[in-house]
Amino acid sequence: MAACAVSLLGFLTPTGAAVTVNYLSDPSQEAYAVSSTDLINSGSPSLLSSTDVGYTPFSFDGGTSTTAALNDGLAGIAYTPGNGALSTGAFDGDGTWTTTFFLNGGYTINQIESIASWPAQRSSQAYTVSLRFVGNPTFTPLTTIDYFVASDQSSKVDITDGSGPLAVNVDAIQFDFFTATGGAGSKETVYREIDITGTATIPEPSSLGLVALGGAALMLGRWRKR
Repeated sequence: MAACAVSLLGFLTPTGAAVTVNYLSDPSQEAYAVSSTDLINSGSPSLLSSTDVGYTPFSFDGGTSTTAALNDGLAGIAYTPGNGALSTGAFDGDGTWTTTFFLNGGYTINQIESIASWPAQRSSQAYTVSLRFVGNPTFTPLTTIDYFVASDQSSKVDITDGSGPLAVNVDAIQFDFFTATGGAGSKETVYREIDITGTATIPEPSSLGLVALGGAALMLGRWRKR
């Protein structure tokens, strides 16, 4: 009975996504719009909390970088000398840190986008994104991005699965940032936003019924052993 009940919890597991990544770059710092209504947007009821490990804020020309820029729903302002634009971006001097977003329950993830922009070759993107599923304490890598942008001032990475959602019943998304490989110049990145699009995972009624039946069977078995 226990094995049967556990097997009915299939909706708690990944979907086995066929990940597709689109890479875009543009010479304008303001080329790409961001969402203020995605799952991890600051203040959204779907976002429970976030943590940063290994991040060191960096000050430059009147601004100080912050990971709050990753999910504030704003693309930030284009840099010009002395305008404090770095306060609207996430930048670490060595380009290496981990940010984790914890969701308020299980969610179906349809799309992940990351936007970076800055002059002087600061718009490359490099990170591994991993997912944690309800009932499972470990993170499962989804894909690794290593995108070197030589001279353009903004970039966008779009992660999807053309056949369906990327994953279901996700309760946390983790980004392990590193510096992009290949080429020369400044590869540490000024990230402007991460958007994660999806909806709350709702198990099919038939699955819910079967899980309830399995749970009842387990309880009955325990009662009979008394």
